[in-house]
Amino acid sequence: MLRKILMMLVCMGGLLVSAESQALDQRPPWKILDEALTYLHGVPEVAWVKFDGHRVLIGWRAIPRKFAKINKTAARNAAHALHNEVTV
Repeated sequence: MLRKILMMLVCMGGLLVSAESQALDQRPPWKILDEALTYLHGVPEVAWVKFDGHRVLIGWRAIPRKFAKINKTAARNAAHALHNEVTV
């Protein structure tokens, strides 16, 4: 019983620390997205990446075979970074 209570307190403490760190992050969304999606600059088919609020715009030189996977991964990483829905 004591072990369960202790585990709950540890989990709650972790959630509080996470919430506080998110509240302290006052950077604009485009800076957060730029950090989270820097790997896109290394994809040869990507010509440019721009950010408009909670939207990510990707300019393509050519359509890669993994087009859907690249977009889905970018959307997941961006949503995780902003803790919000993002459109790619």
